[in-house]
Amino acid sequence: MIDIPIRYYRDYAGAYDYGYETLGLPLDECALLVVDVDGTSPNPTTEGMIAPALHAARASGMTRLTTEASHAARPVFHRAGFRTLYPRTLWRAGQWLHNTAMAKDLAEDP
Repeated sequence: MIDIPIRYYRDYAGAYDYGYETLGLPLDECALLVVDVDGTSPNPTTEGMIAPALHAARASGMTRLTTEASHAARPVFHRAGFRTLYPRTLWRAGQWLHNTAMAKDLAEDP
């Protein structure tokens, strides 16, 4: 079991705020972990949420992580050791979306 800190949006009448909880994930039952980052930089809350995801991936035996990072989130992932693979452009819901495919080899650092 690994405990992952999570942040989510909570809607209120006319506004929203963040909610924070800890999510316990049984490693033998999980194959996918999504980390949604706030692209503002620097962002200690967001960057602090990437480290537990890296720990969970290593603990489960993963050797490489990939992400599709928005342009705003790309610096956050770079600081966490991800490298740029290639830019991506996708057509979704009637608009073009641009992001960057990135990867991190988990053997590169502890």
